[in-house]
Amino acid sequence: MKANKKDFQRGQVRVVGKVLDSLLVKGQFAQTIKLARCRMAWKEVIGAEVSRQTWPLTLQQGKLWVGVASAVRMQELLFEKENILEKMRKKLPQENIKEIVFKALSIVSDPTAN
Repeated sequence: MKANKKDFQRGQVRVVGKVLDSLLVKGQFAQTIKLARCRMAWKEVIGAEVSRQTWPLTLQQGKLWVGVASAVRMQELLFEKENILEKMRKKLPQENIKEIVFKALSIVSDPTAN
């Protein structure tokens, strides 16, 4: 479909990005997109070293669940939990992260790593 001047005047043509965003938010990919955003922000907030031992697992109802590979690392994260939460909220205000829950896992790996 080709847009013409009349379409623009009537407001029938929308920016492609906005259309895609609305489809993603309403569709089945919304949760996947949210989690991907959280994972990218997590690495920035927490740093490269810690991110190798932790991994955001899911974001549900404002809770960001994060897998942690060691009890020692989990204790360190618990001490910094409020600071981490504040930074994640600043990075991702649209995700409305209310809480971070750490979960001990025997193996934590980045599924996108080679």
